[in-house]
Amino acid sequence: MIELCLNFFKRIFLILTISLIANFTKCLINYFFKMKTVNKIKGLPMLPFIGNVHQLKSKYDLVKQLSELTYNLKNEPLWRLWLGTKPIFVFHKGEYTEVLFSSSKNTQKSVQYDFLHPWLGTGLLTSYGEKWANRRRLITPTFHFEILNDFLHVMNEQTDILIQILTKLVKEGQEINIFERLKACALDIICESAMGQNVNAQHDKTSEYVQAVARISELVTFRFYNPLQWSDFIYRITPKGKDFKRCLKVLHNFTKKL
Repeated sequence: MIELCLNFFKRIFLILTISLIANFTKCLINYFFKMKTVNKIKGLPMLPFIGNVHQLKSKYDLVKQLSELTYNLKNEPLWRLWLGTKPIFVFHKGEYTEVLFSSSKNTQKSVQYDFLHPWLGTGLLTSYGEKWANRRRLITPTFHFEILNDFLHVMNEQTDILIQILTKLVKEGQEINIFERLKACALDIICESAMGQNVNAQHDKTSEYVQAVARISELVTFRFYNPLQWSDFIYRITPKGKDFKRCLKVLHNFTKKL
């Protein structure tokens, strides 16, 4: 009886092992076939499985590096680079992007959009397929110009506040980070228009909600450029992952209070 049980488990183990090896081999073959096909498009020299991660700079230098690459390859209709095993394509010609975006089937986002799911869920920005189509049909009427006119006073009020702040900073001779100012203005407009809540982002930089929005946006961007943090399991135990969870709690608590 014991021998029969052992033989049974040996067979199960053998079947599982063969299945894993077969699946791994299949994935490996598919990856090298994809790599061979994608590498027909010009781009940086890459290493299997690593891609171009070892060549890319970090944070702000990365934007400059990608701008230089784009300029050097400006005569190409598109070029590519690899983040690990994921190819990234940069389009230079509208007719190429038209083929992609004119199809209602090509709506699935890259895996990096999954990083936004804990914060934004699966709405129009992050969903795809039938769910994306349904969300788009629902939200399209809200952008009709007659409806947007109802929120024009909010946009004008917040823009006036922005102008007042910029005028004051110029008179004082202070350095202005225009991106941060526009971001705060946009946050005030969208919160008051969509949620009926004035978060006063332009005046109150110490607001817990405003700081959480800015920080979680930054954390998602950092994670996008660091393949080592793409795994949810690994990211949760990192300092940035714990900070992401803290910011997420602040944002969700704010939403629940509305």
